Amino acid sequence: MLIIRFIWIGLGISVVGVVVSWAFWGLDKMYLMTAIVSGILIALCAILSGTLASGDRMRANYATETREDRLNRDKFTTKCFFMAIPNILVTALFYFLTYKGVI
Repeated sequence: MLIIRFIWIGLGISVVGVVVSWAFWGLDKMYLMTAIVSGILIALCAILSGTLASGDRMRANYATETREDRLNRDKFTTKCFFMAIPNILVTALFYFLTYKGVI
């Protein structure tokens, strides 16, 4: 139930992104704003999950961080990921529709 809410939030963000892109850049670049939002959300996921940290840094973070802090970080990472999914799909859809000549 919680995951569905963040998918809907991501879908709302992507609709706003498409409208803003259309208003600023026209039909040719309708995918641009959702691509930027997708990139930001995926970057947040990577940074917060610890994917970009080295092994020594991960070990130090794991040793000094409480279980509650780790769970909160993981929840935020999951929320960002599920908000990014609709943005990625809308970006891909409008990108391929634009360059296949449909729009």
